[in-house]
Amino acid sequence: MLMDEKIERDVLGFISDLEGLINLEQMIKHFEVLIASFGYEHFRCAEIARVNQPIDPKLGFGKLDTDWNARYRDQDYVYNDGTVQLALQTCHPFTWSALKENRRINSISERIFEEASQDFEYKDGLVVPIHQSDGSISGFSIIGRQPNVSPSVVRGIGMAAVYLHAKAKPIILEEKDISSSFFKAPISRRQLDCIQWVAEGKSDWEISLILGISEATVHNHVERAKRNLKVHTRVQAVVEVVRRRLIIL
Repeated sequence: MLMDEKIERDVLGFISDLEGLINLEQMIKHFEVLIASFGYEHFRCAEIARVNQPIDPKLGFGKLDTDWNARYRDQDYVYNDGTVQLALQTCHPFTWSALKENRRINSISERIFEEASQDFEYKDGLVVPIHQSDGSISGFSIIGRQPNVSPSVVRGIGMAAVYLHAKAKPIILEEKDISSSFFKAPISRRQLDCIQWVAEGKSDWEISLILGISEATVHNHVERAKRNLKVHTRVQAVVEVVRRRLIIL
């Protein structure tokens, strides 16, 4: 079977299966099966940045190689990684090799690619940027030791990643704890959204209109956030999330 036919069949099959899944772990496993058939071993989807906020990736779902991820995190590579910089500028999926071939990269980016290749044998990777209507930018980092980086595979996996993100995001917002590169907080993204609007002086009713949820749900999110942050008032909750650099006023 020709590669173009295989990627079309596999991606359309993945998208079709995805429609019937409600469990995030099942979605992740299906995506791992898809990318494995094209030589990719690990992936991670993370929110890279929000409007008027510094780059501060927060883990969404998926898992990269533990040792490589530890190296990347401990060296704070995210702030000088050419793949992150390009993901902020384009909506199109791209490979490490295409980035190195078509753009000038800094010395730290060169070191990142060298370490990934020499120390961990990851010869190439695929990045899928996802630009949201609220201005936030997420991205998939997909890596492998012998990945297929043909244009059809890049496009196909890129399409599958977009569908997976759209399906997984509501689950992440309601259930997934977020983590900052500086602190970890037992607070969901939706709870943080509510606290951020509290910091803007909005009432529960106003927040409910902004987020498209009920006033009671807003109240419950704020109360859970207070308990999780171990504070007693809304003002204290705002102070705590600012201190943890989860929001910037």
